[in-house]
Amino acid sequence: TMVVWARTLLLLAVSAAAEDPHLARLRQAAQLQNDGRLAEAVPIYEDVLRQVPNHPDALHLSGLAALAAGDAVKAKELVERASSLRPNDPTMLSNLGEVYRSIGDAQTGVALLRRAVAIAPQDLGVKRNLIAVLWDAQLYAEFCQASRELLEQIGVSLDSPQRAADPNFHFVERRARFDVADSAQRHRCHGASDDDAFRWFEYALKAYPEDARLWIGAGVAAHAKGLLDVAAERYERAYTLAASDTTLAEDQRHAFVLQARVNRAAIDHERGLSELAIEGYEAVLRLEPEHAQALNNLGAALVTVGRHDDAVKVLEKCLEVEPGQVQALTNLAAHWANEGYLERASLLNNRAIKLYLQRDPRRAAGLFAREAFAIRPIVEDAAAMYAARLDFARRVASLEWLLQRRTLIIDDPVVEVEHVHFYLPYPGLDDRPLQEAVARCYERMIPQLAGPVPGLSPEPVRVRRARIGFLSKLFAEHEPHGLLLEGVVQHLPRDRFVVVVLPVASPGRDAASELLRSSADELIELGLNMRENRLTLIKAKLDVLVFADMLSEPMSYFLGFSRFAPVQVCFWGNPLTTGRSSIDYFVSADRMEHPYRTLAGDEWSEQVVLLDGQGIWYRRPSIPEGLPYPNREAAVAARQALGLPQGDWPLLLCPQSVFKLHPHFDTVVRRILEATTNARVVFTAGRRQAWTKVLVSRLEKTLGPYKSRCAFVPRQMPGADYYKLLAVADVLLHPFPFGGSRTSADGLALGVPVVVRPTTQLRCRMAYSFYASMGLTQKNWTLVASTTNDYVSFAARLANDVEHRRTVAAAVAARQHVIWEDRSVVLGWARFLARVSGQRPVAPADVGLEGDDYEAEDEAPVAPADVGLVEEDAAAIAAHERLDRLYRDDTIIEEKRRALQPQKPIPDVPRERSDQPRPPEALEAARLYEQGDIRGAARQLEMLIKRCYPQGGADCPDEAKVRSDLGAQYHQSDRWEEAVVQLERAVELEPTNGVALNNLAVTLNTLGRADEADDVYERALRAVKARMAPSATGFEEKLLGVLSDKDSWDYATALFNSANQLRDRGDYEGAASKIRRGLKEVIEGDALLALVRAENHRSRDDARLASLRQLGIATNSLAVLDDYLRNASENWYSSQAFPPPYSLLGRDEGPPSDEELAPLGGEATGFELITQVYEPADQVRRMEVAFALAKNLRNARIRKVHVLAENGRDGRFASTVAALVGATHVHVQILGRRLRFSDAEGYAAASLPRRAVILSNADVFFDEDSLRRLGDARTLDLDRRVLALLRWEWTCGFDVEGMDLKTLVAAAAATDAIEERCLRLRARADSQDAWIFRAPVPPLATFDTELGRAKCDNRVAFVLGAAGYDVANPAFALRPRHVQRVLFANGTAPPPKAARSYTSPDEARGATRYVPLADQWVF
Repeated sequence: TMVVWARTLLLLAVSAAAEDPHLARLRQAAQLQNDGRLAEAVPIYEDVLRQVPNHPDALHLSGLAALAAGDAVKAKELVERASSLRPNDPTMLSNLGEVYRSIGDAQTGVALLRRAVAIAPQDLGVKRNLIAVLWDAQLYAEFCQASRELLEQIGVSLDSPQRAADPNFHFVERRARFDVADSAQRHRCHGASDDDAFRWFEYALKAYPEDARLWIGAGVAAHAKGLLDVAAERYERAYTLAASDTTLAEDQRHAFVLQARVNRAAIDHERGLSELAIEGYEAVLRLEPEHAQALNNLGAALVTVGRHDDAVKVLEKCLEVEPGQVQALTNLAAHWANEGYLERASLLNNRAIKLYLQRDPRRAAGLFAREAFAIRPIVEDAAAMYAARLDFARRVASLEWLLQRRTLIIDDPVVEVEHVHFYLPYPGLDDRPLQEAVARCYERMIPQLAGPVPGLSPEPVRVRRARIGFLSKLFAEHEPHGLLLEGVVQHLPRDRFVVVVLPVASPGRDAASELLRSSADELIELGLNMRENRLTLIKAKLDVLVFADMLSEPMSYFLGFSRFAPVQVCFWGNPLTTGRSSIDYFVSADRMEHPYRTLAGDEWSEQVVLLDGQGIWYRRPSIPEGLPYPNREAAVAARQALGLPQGDWPLLLCPQSVFKLHPHFDTVVRRILEATTNARVVFTAGRRQAWTKVLVSRLEKTLGPYKSRCAFVPRQMPGADYYKLLAVADVLLHPFPFGGSRTSADGLALGVPVVVRPTTQLRCRMAYSFYASMGLTQKNWTLVASTTNDYVSFAARLANDVEHRRTVAAAVAARQHVIWEDRSVVLGWARFLARVSGQRPVAPADVGLEGDDYEAEDEAPVAPADVGLVEEDAAAIAAHERLDRLYRDDTIIEEKRRALQPQKPIPDVPRERSDQPRPPEALEAARLYEQGDIRGAARQLEMLIKRCYPQGGADCPDEAKVRSDLGAQYHQSDRWEEAVVQLERAVELEPTNGVALNNLAVTLNTLGRADEADDVYERALRAVKARMAPSATGFEEKLLGVLSDKDSWDYATALFNSANQLRDRGDYEGAASKIRRGLKEVIEGDALLALVRAENHRSRDDARLASLRQLGIATNSLAVLDDYLRNASENWYSSQAFPPPYSLLGRDEGPPSDEELAPLGGEATGFELITQVYEPADQVRRMEVAFALAKNLRNARIRKVHVLAENGRDGRFASTVAALVGATHVHVQILGRRLRFSDAEGYAAASLPRRAVILSNADVFFDEDSLRRLGDARTLDLDRRVLALLRWEWTCGFDVEGMDLKTLVAAAAATDAIEERCLRLRARADSQDAWIFRAPVPPLATFDTELGRAKCDNRVAFVLGAAGYDVANPAFALRPRHVQRVLFANGTAPPPKAARSYTSPDEARGATRYVPLADQWVF
């Protein structure tokens, strides 16, 4: 905190001063004021001013007295008057600057004090005031430089303990030393580093060892370098000295004591001594109950020890005391994110981001990472899971795109980010693309931590034992990752290895288990300070560093970006790839990696090391006495202690963490309950109550009438109570696609059958590996299922058939001994570590294995069932060959359909709210416009203008807006000259009206006045840009969305129309230049950066989201036009025009297969297609229409094609094509006119009631895969929902010269094999070429516009939305193909389509709405 140099002057002698009769009295008053006797000084100033009202010294001193009395407004008035009388007096300028600083106008204060320093560069008081106001103005670099200059001026060097020669300067020196070193430590001093800060504080302490402030600053500098012992000692010294530091006021002494004690407690917190830290914070709060930093730190410590409710109360109290306490905001946000309330967390994070950008923009980077990588622990249903995953991918892609263009640096990610995306792998999908993208983002954001550390030698070890480090925060007693590595640490041959265990501090318990402590050659505990841990790891000089996990907590995760050893390895504590180049190997096991896993692409970015056999070491557990229960009666009686219902019923227990339970597994549970008579499924509650509530709600929806047979028991801590819970179970249900290892092993130890369903991924193959060791993988044991159906039937049989269950349980109990303390696992580790560290080979005897026994085990033949997933059933074999995707079945698809969530309609344009009543004419005009009556709407606005202007009225709106609207409606009514008059008047009234300028330019262009239109477009761009606040052009401001959405919309629209005009005139280069400008200034400036902010994806009804989406439409249009001009070969969504989230999603997230859809009711039923086929005169176009019709007739997902032909000739053409295809499912009806939307709706309502209908143009066709994604057309949820689909362009042309229809039909069939290579998406939001709905759709009954008319699709979207229909455009998933100008004749490719804007004299009239692309196929 700055202590301001508030100088009260004693008057300087001037030439006229000797003749001033008031000088002596003013000197006397000034001395009184300096002595603190303000009440005696003020009357003297007032008396002088009564005699000489413009006496500059009296005004000046009186102003300073007012400032001292707290009246800053009066002080400003008086000192300004004084300074105006002596404009070049540096003392008056200096004190006037101080007055402005006191009223919060630091910028003006800086300007005044810079003038004062320029006039009197040697005046220390003036310079000190400048330093104070520079701090308030957040001009930190200049603040630091001015402080350094002050030290030089008094003859002091930062790199010397020598004090200033003049004792009068010592106070100034102490403050300046502190300011410079503190600024360097905060990275606010240009060219200075943490090392400089530390050194400068060292010299300052030697110069002034009695200064408590310097001891605190020196402690912070040591703390930042990770020197926690040094920092602790300095904090302790600080609060000892502060109590007696005479240079501090009483309140300052008290504040410094408390600050030092809070900082000292923070050291304990970072060392993992959370309870001790809590005691320290509470001691401070007993002295100062509203100490904000102590409250925040206490809240964080309470979270660390699991006291979440207490933490929330403390953090909320902290924010009551200090609403701007950034750390409290982020800590509370972290709590709510962990609870699963990401929206609430985002609100808090964004408050913190705003504060950071005001105070310390560098610190905001960590919060952007938090927002970008946030994941909910548990979701409500499958649709929410897929949507959340897509949302995560989109945010990651957006941030990566941003980081390629901007620099965001995180100094300490453990503190600033604090959390990792731990919940990413639980959907059971391919996470490699996402993991690699997240790693790329962090490598850009923490470049100082990425790569090799200093002094690292890449040479392998040959002449000494290799130093092998094992690092994790989960090495404490009973922690699974420590249990998995205990045997390795204990039995690695010590003649080759020095084993170093590196546990990260774990609050409230020893960081490492007793066995790990006693087995390690060296135990080096790591704290919670990133910098200190880095120094510790560098000093450890490891040859190989093994991370037991890398996604469980932030310390291991972020340490893993550095290379501390020549070889770095990750173990499967988190069973997914790290995605980063700093990790060389990933240790797995042969049985835990499916043999077909690499067929569709490897999920690992590292080299995978496959240990032989089981691959899992666990020491034999110590089972409590009395377990397993001696008889059935004892086991049933024990259930009551757990709060379970009385009775002897089969208990199927799933004791896994709730976030491991995939929504699809809920349906599996229901099927098991359906297949059993009285069995119950029991789950353990989650670590957080909020998680359990989500799962309970989810299960209630899925289980329906069976929910009464589902129960929850409290989560049990490891030990006797945990084993008692497992022992009451008849069967353990091992969930998929994410399972567990330790829980399964403990169940087997008690002889409880565990039903498993291994997938292709390591994360669900651990329990299977145990059964392979036990020889219990054959189907007759009903333990290892290869399909979901098998899983259900196995669990049901074990529940229903008591004798069978006893037989299986006895076999499990008899064979479970083979899975414990498997020395072959140690041998595999030893051989691997010896190889990568340059040691000589390891023999079985080196790890305590008998060589003969080991070789015999290696050579033993493996029965087919022991391979894991080889079955006689051909269907099962086929299923396994598809194991590159998540296992889904009919119940999953049914659940997904039930989970479909309607999308909210999106407002057409951002609207400003106003409390002003709307006049009746305006309301009627809006109603008529929405109905398409443009002329009627214009008449209403004419009446409004006549009534309101110029005479006015209470309900009269802004005239410029009314005339702008009238001009737009004149334009749509083809009254272009009148439109120009109204729009020019609107611009005259409001020169910065971007909408009016844009509409005026469009109208001038329509009239052929292109040069005038160009000028008006430029005026529009300048006007909108001028309306934007200057600060809104800065990167940080845009990240906060300070830039008005409406301004951005106007700007993007003007750019789009201006570029379209140039394109229409053939000036492609000019159009391209405009669009590049638009992409830079709009996409980079707003829309893309907004994507990084997670709350923008989770909003539902928020107007901010509507505006953001509308802005997205504009940027979409810009990207599309740029794409058109470049004619790039790649798809738009995978180009550089916009971030490509789909490239980060795993290959598993595709549509269900035919096999998975079949159980929905036999062969999936199809859709009814309505179209108007016609026979063009042009041969090529005729073939294109026939091509599209033939494709649709061959589509098994289309039940019948209904051709509503304009005339008999067109009808016969359609029938001919159908006959050549051999299709009978075509109905031709002569309509007698061009097809209108009302015709299609009337036909569908009368002939196809309640059927799912596709309406499309004649040159559009569908593929089977797209329609398959919608599932059964009979049950597809189209209740008040319409899908409005953008077309994909068909690009595979061929020569049709001399080709008859029969040959053409055959060619259409032949293209099926190459279809996916023939598609290209020209993404746009203003075009829909196919509509899917369930008849009838009443709003279309009166919509008499023909299909194909310009803007008809935009008008339809508005009409449907206004009627309450959800209109979505999921064209990424449903891909109607458009065939136009792609076939050719005579070997000549068709000429490019004439470029023109999407406007037409006969376009559909009335209000319109764009339908942006939806990002997901689960609608």
